[in-house]
Amino acid sequence: MAITNEQIKHLAKLSRLKVSDEEAKTLEKQVDDILSFISKLAEVDTTGVKPAYYQIAKEKIAREDIIEVAEEKDEIIKGMPDAHDGLLKTPKIFK
Repeated sequence: MAITNEQIKHLAKLSRLKVSDEEAKTLEKQVDDILSFISKLAEVDTTGVKPAYYQIAKEKIAREDIIEVAEEKDEIIKGMPDAHDGLLKTPKIFK
């Protein structure tokens, strides 16, 4: 399965990435290599191989959430440009 330079540029446009002609050629080769590898995987005989239902460890590996009060909170807030009553003012992200 081959991918064309035009397809790479189209994907870059959809991703809102600026890609030069040289970068597009490099990406074309890299994506083509990836797609070729995937097509080779499709040829592997998996008869008798049990499906892997769990892609991650079954046991819990994350630590418990422990609420801790930061002792240096006041010191940190003192250094912030826009703090009021122990809270930080941040720029709006919604209009």
